Amino acid sequence: MRRSGRANVGSQTVALAAGYAGSFIIAPILIARVGLTQFGFWAVTGAFAQYAAVLDFGITRALARFVALYHGQRDDVVAEVMGLGLLCSLILTAIMVVGALITASLVASTFHTGLHVSAIRIVLVSSALLFGASILQRVIAAYPTGKQDFVTPSLGQIGAVVVNLVLSIVVLSLSRRLAAYAEVSAVAAGLGVLCIFGLVRVRAGRIPFALPSRRLAREVLAYGAKGQVPWILDLANFQTDKVVIAALVDLKAAAGYELVNRISGAARQIAVLGSTTMLPRGVALIRQSGRQVVGSIAAPYSILLADLIGPLFVLVSVCGISTMGLWLGTVPPDGLVILLGLNAAYVLNCLSGAISSLAAADATQAILVIPAIVATATNLVLTVTLGPLFGLVGVLTGTTVALGLGSFVGIRMFARRYGVGVATLMSAMAKEVAISACVALPVIPIAIATGSPHARTTAVVDLALVGVPMLVLMTAVMRQRFLRALRVARSAGAAVTRTPASARHRSAEAATPLESDEQIADPT
Repeated sequence: MRRSGRANVGSQTVALAAGYAGSFIIAPILIARVGLTQFGFWAVTGAFAQYAAVLDFGITRALARFVALYHGQRDDVVAEVMGLGLLCSLILTAIMVVGALITASLVASTFHTGLHVSAIRIVLVSSALLFGASILQRVIAAYPTGKQDFVTPSLGQIGAVVVNLVLSIVVLSLSRRLAAYAEVSAVAAGLGVLCIFGLVRVRAGRIPFALPSRRLAREVLAYGAKGQVPWILDLANFQTDKVVIAALVDLKAAAGYELVNRISGAARQIAVLGSTTMLPRGVALIRQSGRQVVGSIAAPYSILLADLIGPLFVLVSVCGISTMGLWLGTVPPDGLVILLGLNAAYVLNCLSGAISSLAAADATQAILVIPAIVATATNLVLTVTLGPLFGLVGVLTGTTVALGLGSFVGIRMFARRYGVGVATLMSAMAKEVAISACVALPVIPIAIATGSPHARTTAVVDLALVGVPMLVLMTAVMRQRFLRALRVARSAGAAVTRTPASARHRSAEAATPLESDEQIADPT
């Protein structure tokens, strides 16, 4: 069942908000029960699990694209796609569990957690099972998502969050052991898989699974492996700092970085969701009208995304510290510097999200891979150079410059490939972000005057003086701009679908790089 773009973005945003709300509720409880050091260790194990996920070669992340490509025309191939995802998720989970068992002693000697090796082994295995369950959830969600229905899997994710939240509160009220919390988290993730599966089964019908053919496996692997490169490089840009801090400084410092990053990371995830919904829509438009549609809709889609990103990050920049004070009752050292640095980096990174999704829909993976390589290489060089000289500010500056350069390279490559003006794309997006920043000018002096909160009571006052006026101003000014951009983007998509049939036929070879038109059109 196809959903509107607004419903898809809204449902994903609500699901993401529910996930972050759950983590915001659990984090202070977990810190109070197990301590900041073990909280930092739990955060680092999550980074380890994400590193292990590269072993799926991008297959599970590519499923929605292939479901969108073959849905309604080759249902047998859709079943093979889903079967491939299921096999991949099970194999990857087994690998992560074995790796956790083998590396427990090494982890115990590297990080000073205060835990026995047996407890560390339980935590690592539980983290592996938890992340394996999240991969399986992504596989199940690919079926409705590929049919442009993000609402159903989002509802299932909300249910999974509720299950995890309830069980986590129960176990933390009964035990102070991190191992016990990890075990219950793994069980809750398994129940979350059942929740999502059941809801998708009821609302989207039977999920087809079949053994994949070698040809299909090669096609998905070829596409997924190329798309995996940017994701691997994102890990290097966004996760490695946390692990390095834990290894070279201590777990408490890594915990502080993780807490601040949850504020900025939440905003980045919402922005990423906005661009993610463009992928299946882009596939559908390309299949209908050929790849010339990509250049036609690039500017409207980019402006639409900028109208989401600008208000979002400006709001977080102004209210993030007060929100953290309300959440934790205190603010980690250098919290404001980390928050502003990460926000600047994430804005530059997310602005290229629309063109990245459209390039992925057209299977032009070079536009995803090369900018990511440029950003990561630049980040490593600048971190090594600026970090020892300027410390935390040097690291954040290096990350911001690197991600900005990567986005510029991606926009330039996209413009050359699809005949779109670089200045047109960049100036349109910059204008929308600048307008959002100008909206915040009246409340910035108040934010500076209130300073950093040191207790929840002062944080409430800060949010009342700064956050509420900021939200009112942003809603009043930017809501109409976003809705107007949405109408323009819809009109651009509708216009290209009215292309004459003869024109669509001439460009049909561009509809997919994987099979000819005859193969796609003929379900036999």
